[in-house]
Amino acid sequence: MKTKLLLIVLLITSSAVSALCAPETTCGKWTVTGSNQLGDIYYDSILIATPGMLQLFAPGYKSGYFSTDGGAFSNLTITNKRDGLHFTRVISTKLQKGTLNSTETCDLQSTGIARFRLKLLWTGTGDAVVEWNPVLLNISPFVGAVLSTRSGEIGSIPYIRHGHPGMLTLASGFHHLVLRGTAVGDIHISANGIPPSLGDGRNDPYLSNREVLWPGLLGITVHPGQLITCTIGLQIVNTSKQTIPEHAASVIAYTSALPQAVRIAQHIQHFIIPEPKHVVWMQTSTVNCTHVILRASPNIVAMIRRGEFTNLNPVAKMFGIHSEELGQLPDTSNVIQISLNNSGRFTAQPPPPRHEEGYSLTVRNSGISAEGHDTAGIRWALETLLQVVRSPKPGVFSLQQCNVSDWPSMHFRGVHLFVGKQALPFHTRLLMRILAPLKINRLVLECEYAAWKHHPELITPFSMPLTDLHHEVITAKDLGVTPIPLIETLGHSQWLFTNHHNLALAEDPKRPYAYDATNLKVYKIIFNIFGQALKVFDFPREFHIGHDEVKIPGFDGFGEYPARPNNVKLGLEHLFVGDVLSLHNWLARHGVKTMMWGDMLLNREEGTTTTENPSMQAANAPSVASAIAMRRALPKDITICDWRYGAGSEQRNGLAIFQKDGFPTIGASWYEPANIQGWANQIIRHHAKGLLQTTWDGYDSRASLLNSGFRQYAAFVEAADAAWSGRILPGSANTGSSLTPAFPTASAVFRDLYEPSFSAKCSGTGWSADLSSAANTSVNSQLPVPWVAGTKFAVPSRLIRLQSGIGIAFNGTAVMFHSSYSSSVVPDAPTTVDMHVAHKVFAVAFLHALTYPVPEGTVVANIVVHYMNGKMLIVPVRSGFNICPLNLGDPSQSILSQRIPCEGMGKGLMLRSFTWYNPNPTEAVGEIAYRATSRQTSVLLFGATGVSSRQRLHLAMFPAPLQVER
Repeated sequence: MKTKLLLIVLLITSSAVSALCAPETTCGKWTVTGSNQLGDIYYDSILIATPGMLQLFAPGYKSGYFSTDGGAFSNLTITNKRDGLHFTRVISTKLQKGTLNSTETCDLQSTGIARFRLKLLWTGTGDAVVEWNPVLLNISPFVGAVLSTRSGEIGSIPYIRHGHPGMLTLASGFHHLVLRGTAVGDIHISANGIPPSLGDGRNDPYLSNREVLWPGLLGITVHPGQLITCTIGLQIVNTSKQTIPEHAASVIAYTSALPQAVRIAQHIQHFIIPEPKHVVWMQTSTVNCTHVILRASPNIVAMIRRGEFTNLNPVAKMFGIHSEELGQLPDTSNVIQISLNNSGRFTAQPPPPRHEEGYSLTVRNSGISAEGHDTAGIRWALETLLQVVRSPKPGVFSLQQCNVSDWPSMHFRGVHLFVGKQALPFHTRLLMRILAPLKINRLVLECEYAAWKHHPELITPFSMPLTDLHHEVITAKDLGVTPIPLIETLGHSQWLFTNHHNLALAEDPKRPYAYDATNLKVYKIIFNIFGQALKVFDFPREFHIGHDEVKIPGFDGFGEYPARPNNVKLGLEHLFVGDVLSLHNWLARHGVKTMMWGDMLLNREEGTTTTENPSMQAANAPSVASAIAMRRALPKDITICDWRYGAGSEQRNGLAIFQKDGFPTIGASWYEPANIQGWANQIIRHHAKGLLQTTWDGYDSRASLLNSGFRQYAAFVEAADAAWSGRILPGSANTGSSLTPAFPTASAVFRDLYEPSFSAKCSGTGWSADLSSAANTSVNSQLPVPWVAGTKFAVPSRLIRLQSGIGIAFNGTAVMFHSSYSSSVVPDAPTTVDMHVAHKVFAVAFLHALTYPVPEGTVVANIVVHYMNGKMLIVPVRSGFNICPLNLGDPSQSILSQRIPCEGMGKGLMLRSFTWYNPNPTEAVGEIAYRATSRQTSVLLFGATGVSSRQRLHLAMFPAPLQVER
């Protein structure tokens, strides 16, 4: 089976801001997402299917001829209420070996019927192989369903993945198939024409191991001139909603004092991130310091006195050093030495490595020496020092004694962020606590929605004030992070048409997305804003002009381009090159170099074909010839940012292509760790400039996004480490001693750095809920759930220690809540667990998981807080944010959720903690109810622990949009 699942790239670039909020169309119990196209298909509010794919291969799968590449069905028509919704996708394309003509249709009827049809004609020089799956069925509603044909039962949808890699065929060549007992009822599948197959794709690498069933034609040979047809119909019957009994289990939660076993002292763990090239660890010791002497090289002293070395401030504060105590070393190199308790100056320290930004650091009980190859190097040495020296109180230090010699693997180590009205405090904390400490040295700020002074008509409610933007620029520079402005031009230029302004300048006024590149009025506005940006950014050396996704082949969601008759005659190639030259030349006259996205300068057929990447993603030039011509026409001092965001997609990239044509290049990644590490590997191997870690989390950047898109920000840690250390390459492993601590997860590092109070010591009274009377399952039981499979796995410990500082007592038992999933597994499973508290509550940590995946964002439970004054608060528990399946190890979308690893079945399994902070901590809580709401997956509650107070915790970053007070 050679199906290759390709990402819909338009959903994972800057267009994701609007695409992720696609409108819905309904018909009876059917709901379809997408605007005039077939998106996700829901039935009775349960996700049933996602769009599939049509592909054509050479015989024997020797090469790929064609793939819809995620291209959507379009031309949505609602014929009438009786007939329902109708979608079509028509393809007529000339290929290297022939011509493909196909028509696909999807009909959804209010009676619960879905029908998919394919008509395909291949006219070529030889045979071809067709694969067609009109949709991918989301497996969670079908797990446990019994399969039968007219001749009897043939099996069931297994609870766990099968053992071998690849597609598992559940039914082949059928004309009639019944799936009984799904979450939406019984489903009858009928087929006409070529009989289809039904496969379990959960272990298929070509489907990226997604939790899906694969219905359709699998490896059908079609001869030249042969017309093939296939119709697959789904009819959902017996859809009466399951009545969930109102059954609650009551437990006593509050105790007079928080048990000692649950009171977690702050745990100090020493590590260095990014991982150094060379480090030798020695024993840890605590030093009581009575006298500190700081000396530095003359140039460093001058920078400190001018206030240009702000990252020395936390070091000075830690050691209690005052500016008037700063002494000067006779050396002319970049050295800072801190003598503890009059121990004197170090005399024999290793020199810094001869690399830009390289440094050496020596930490001893008697003193510290940091030396840099340049001023940037000593800056990074100080950031490393802050990671290996901890100060629980003034004058007392925990010194992790070590020798470090380090330098970066990449010159450009950048993070991309949007601006916003509330962005300044959020970005300031990111800069001071995440980016600079992790040695990020570039910040690309996408700022087209700033409140530009000379164009108030383009200001939005979330526009960032220019004073805030300039303050962020200064802060970044002070921390050694170079800010680079990014203003999207040509494509993704919706900002130019804000509040319905400048519509006459749009290329397609009906869908204002790109501007008319032949209209001089456009450049009058753009250059005015560019000029303001140069001043706000203190005349940067580089400026990013965007230019991605001006036109995506096979997709018209952004409007026509070109659309105006005269521009159609000129053609995309002429318009694109002309616009880039106009912007580049203007910036060059101001002494600024141009950066831009690279997808419009690549064609999908370029690069080396691999089994995993039959075509290049993020390659939107209409043809190879056009891509080559545009690259040849552009100045070679433009830095090209080659983005590609799916895990593995970066292996077929444009780095070598751009470099061959004379362009400096940067690889751009997103949040998947494999994508980040893969890009780092490719960048180092191709000797590119560096890595840009992108963040596509809306135009309005603010701290509350950590509760909805946390994995994008946690990825900063992964990217910083990969870009600096290059440790994913063979031979770059840490060379330190056996004392080197285990490398923590990116999410845990981000939490500790961003909000240190997460690791503060719990204080005061509290409780740990006793769930034993309600527990109905165990992690070591033999139930047919994904985390058992007939074998036992080891529970991590009797006490789970969380980043929040709260411990959760855990004995391996759990409450499995009622759902259609658990009804046949655990009789009389409760829908609610009521925890009686009758006391003040500051925070509660819940240890829980799901038995099986459901769509991200699905509310699977509600935590209902009943205050003793009669008020009630509802806190939704959302899949992927506060809770995840046991077999899913992905980072959570909320900073308030933490992964808790368990081992079993030969692979890691995950519990999740979710810490809820009470917005009304002074009001006593009478009862907390944990109430499950999902029909297609079971919630497992393993423990709950509450505390009544917490020392020095800042909650301003956590507004309560996810909490409903009644």
